[in-house]
Amino acid sequence: MVLRTPQFPTLTALRAGPPLFTAGKFRFPDLLPLFFLRISSRRPPGAKRGILQIENGKETCNDYSTLPRKIMTLSLKRLFEKLFDFFLPQNELAKRLEAMPIEELSKLAAPRRFTQAGIDCFAIFRYEDPLIRQAILEVKYRGNKTIAAKLAAVCGYALFEELSEKIVFGEFNKPLLLPVPLSKNRKRERGFNQTELLASLLPPEIKNAVSFAADALIKIKDTKTQVFLKRGNRRKNIAGAFKVSNPAAVAGRNTVVFDDVITTGATSVEIARTLRAAGAKKILCFAVAY
Repeated sequence: MVLRTPQFPTLTALRAGPPLFTAGKFRFPDLLPLFFLRISSRRPPGAKRGILQIENGKETCNDYSTLPRKIMTLSLKRLFEKLFDFFLPQNELAKRLEAMPIEELSKLAAPRRFTQAGIDCFAIFRYEDPLIRQAILEVKYRGNKTIAAKLAAVCGYALFEELSEKIVFGEFNKPLLLPVPLSKNRKRERGFNQTELLASLLPPEIKNAVSFAADALIKIKDTKTQVFLKRGNRRKNIAGAFKVSNPAAVAGRNTVVFDDVITTGATSVEIARTLRAAGAKKILCFAVAY
């Protein structure tokens, strides 16, 4: 395979060389579209299909059918990160959150129990709080593990107490913990799922009290972002978006659906409908903020 970039230096040289143009945190090479790439169909003798690899600092690939998609995925992810840093630079609130002790963050908690379409919901923080809103943005778009670990600690102990009460007053032993999934395309673009990140950082006490099942629930449909949609349109947008990948693992089990923010509850209601169709018993929707 031969990569040609007409009238442009190689991508490796662009990354290593001095910036051609700088605007804030942007470097022109980082934003250079890769639509100029042309990949020849010639295949070196003896080459086998494979995957993109990095050996001794050099990129090699013998899977010619998937290379364009892999390159574009990496470039789109880098572009997304640059754009987010440019338009929403880390501010003083984020720095304050990173330095804030967990005990101080826990004082911002305002736990709320409520019902959405007959589904029990439990959330910890008020999203309208500027610090909490910034914390959610840092985790959701930057994958900030420092802030995520602190949110997970506070939420984890609150969830542990909630589950303890449910065990005492009803059968809710060892439920499945299901992070709200992203579609394959959205996860590829972002590079991670923020709810999986938060769930992975929960305290040991809650991890021992639940069965973590990140792959039991999948999102099979790319949907528009819910932020700018009205309540009715949100339900239409999310309808049919989820699927239980292994119904046998869910049937007869109690489940905790873990999300970062609950607003209208459209996502939680659709997930609960999907889980019930697969035979799930009791369902608790748990979120960091509301």
